[in-house]
Amino acid sequence: MGVVYLATDTRLNRQVAQKMLSEALRENPEARRLFLEEARAMATLTHPNLVAVHDVTSFDDRDVIITELVRGKNLDEILEANGPLELDRALEVGFQLANAVAFLHEQGIIHRDLKPANAILEPEGKLKLIDFGLARSVDHLMARGTAVRGTPAYMAPEQILGPQITDKTDVYQLGVTLYELLCKELPFEMTGSGLLAHINKPAIELCTRRAGIPDEFQRLVHRCILPEPDQRPTAAELAAELSSFCKTYCGHTLATPLGHRTRQRRDGRSLNKLRNLYDLPALFHSGTTRRPHSLHTRPPRRLQRPDRRPARAPEPALTHPHPGGPGRGHHHRAERGRLPHRPRLRHHLRARSHERSRRRFGRPG
Repeated sequence: MGVVYLATDTRLNRQVAQKMLSEALRENPEARRLFLEEARAMATLTHPNLVAVHDVTSFDDRDVIITELVRGKNLDEILEANGPLELDRALEVGFQLANAVAFLHEQGIIHRDLKPANAILEPEGKLKLIDFGLARSVDHLMARGTAVRGTPAYMAPEQILGPQITDKTDVYQLGVTLYELLCKELPFEMTGSGLLAHINKPAIELCTRRAGIPDEFQRLVHRCILPEPDQRPTAAELAAELSSFCKTYCGHTLATPLGHRTRQRRDGRSLNKLRNLYDLPALFHSGTTRRPHSLHTRPPRRLQRPDRRPARAPEPALTHPHPGGPGRGHHHRAERGRLPHRPRLRHHLRARSHERSRRRFGRPG
C-alpha cells in the first residue's frame, strides 16, 4: 500500500523512515482512510518489537507517516538469501513475533496480515513487526464486519469464509510463518487458484520437509494452523511455549519485555489491575497476601509501617527546680518531669547580591 523513503529529521538530527501512499493509490479515498488508520493504530503502541511512530503530517496533499528507521532485512528476504533458519534462530524469531502479536491482542488489535515480509530482523537480532495497514480493533470488526483483505497464502479459513475474525486468525498466520521459517515452504500445496485454494487441504507434516525438528515443536506449529480457531493456542501461549522450547533445546530462556503487562487499552481501561504501592510494605512485613486497593478507592493517607528502631528508655523526671529559681514559676513543672515549652523562634535569612567572597547573611531589620 505504501512506499517508504529514508529521510532526516532536521530538528532532532536523526534519520527516520517516511511512509506515504503510492502514486496509484494516492487518489483513492479508501486507501487513504486505511493509511491514516494504520498511523492511528501504530501511534498508540509502545513495544520493543513494534515500529514506533514519531509523527503524522502532510505536504503537497500527501499524507506521510514518520516512523523510526529500522535497519535490516525482512524475513522473506532472509529466507530467499540464506534458506531456512536454524532451530535456535527460528525459536528466537518466532518468540519475538508471537510476543509482539500477544501485545497487540492485549490492546484489542488484530493485525490480519502477518507474514515474513512484514517482519524486519535487525543486525543485532531484534525483530520489528511492521505494516499495520490491515490492523483493526476487535470492536470495529464485530460492529462493521470486514472485507476480505490479506495475503491469500497466509489467510485463515475464517478470514476468507467468515463470519468473524478473532485473535486466533493472527495465530494461524503465525503458524504459517513459523512453518515457512523452518523449511522455506508453505504448509499447503497452492496448486489451485483463488482464495479457496488451501481451505480444504490438510497441512503437510513438517517432518516430511525437514528432519531434526523436535516433535513438540512440530505439534505446536500444526496446532496453530488447525482449521477450527478454538483449537489453536493464543499468541501469549505460543510465545510461552516457544520460550520454553528455547530453554530446552538452546540452553537459554527468552524473557518477555518489561512493560508488556502494564499497557492500557486504547479505550483507557486497564488491562491488568496494578497493585497499589502503598500495600507492598504491609505485604512484606505481615507475610500474608492482602487484596490490593481498588483503583477506584483512595489509598490510606499514611502508611502504617512497624517501627524497627529500638525503643528508648524513658527519661528520668527532673528533681531540681529550674535554674531560674522558684520565682520563675517553673518548679512544679520540673518535678513532673516536664520543661516549659521553648518559645518558637523564626529565623529569617537574607542573601545580599555580592561576590561569593563578600556574601553576607543576617536577620532582616
